[in-house]
Amino acid sequence: SNPDIGAYENENAVSIHNSLIYVNTQGSDQLGDGSQSLPFGSIQYAIDSSADGDTVLVSAGTYYENIEVVEKDITIESEAGYLNTIIDGSSIGRVVHIHDGPTLPNNIEINGFSIINGQIQYESGCGIHINGANIESYVKIKNCKISNTTGANDWPNNDGTKGGGIYINSEVRVDIENTIIRDNISEEGAGIYIGGSINPVTLRNVMIHDNHAYFSGGGVKITGRTVNIINSSIFNNLSEVSHGGGIDISDQGIAYISNSIMVNNIDAEGGCEGDDFFMNGASAEATISYSLLDLGCNFDGTLNWLDGNFQADPQFTDPDNGDYTLQFTSPCIDTGNPDLDGDGDNYLIDSDDQDPDGT
Repeated sequence: SNPDIGAYENENAVSIHNSLIYVNTQGSDQLGDGSQSLPFGSIQYAIDSSADGDTVLVSAGTYYENIEVVEKDITIESEAGYLNTIIDGSSIGRVVHIHDGPTLPNNIEINGFSIINGQIQYESGCGIHINGANIESYVKIKNCKISNTTGANDWPNNDGTKGGGIYINSEVRVDIENTIIRDNISEEGAGIYIGGSINPVTLRNVMIHDNHAYFSGGGVKITGRTVNIINSSIFNNLSEVSHGGGIDISDQGIAYISNSIMVNNIDAEGGCEGDDFFMNGASAEATISYSLLDLGCNFDGTLNWLDGNFQADPQFTDPDNGDYTLQFTSPCIDTGNPDLDGDGDNYLIDSDDQDPDGT
């Protein structure tokens, strides 16, 4: 606080709390105070020092940490985006673990990080692990890249890792936006494993590719949960032993897929046409519209095949060099749902249904 007047500082003075907590690779947890001029040196210390409503603002650099967030209502945000701000788990555990405590819910946003080099053995969630029983908890992950995480595998002798990139198995509501999930390895749901029951999970503008599942769900594994997949691309994922190179839906899993691409995923076991999409279980359900995919296997469950679906080459610009934008001749251009939000007004009069260029 401001200094008192006179010879003695009053012990009852009220300290001023800074809701912006700064972190820099050149900062110090011992000598810093979290201000812009004296930043902390680690993300974890800043999280532990935060109060509800705070923003932990992280400068560019690589932070070798395995962070844990418990009973917090905060934003953890990079200043320079995921290309320049990296949380490296050093292959010694999960990179990020988010869970609520016995009483208080989480309300967490993680924005603008590369999350890499998580590695665990016979547990789940190498990159990001989200769990908790509080239905009021909420987690948003946006503008991130989760990659190069590895779960140990000893299948069928031991249960391997679920959710190489991201693991969600809780009552927490989760939104993932504008995020890349790639080059992750685990037994099931190598890109992302989604379980739980009550609150939905939404993937919007998410790219899931080149993930490798030893068993099933190379890109995405859904079980016991409702998942919305919107304007997302799932490609070049591998399911080595079982089905669902792209998406595997089972055990009361429900998926609503729209305006999305699923292509070039591999089901190494084979046995049916199409490796992009698989449902297994009478209680599994999928509703698909305005998407490019190979239908694949629908052994069990309910499939609602709506308007606008087709199979074709999406014509990525330069996939060999990592450019997955669409060529101007792509069949995916202008073939999305004209009323994406389902309010009865199409893109001609509803900005919510328009591309960023207004079309």
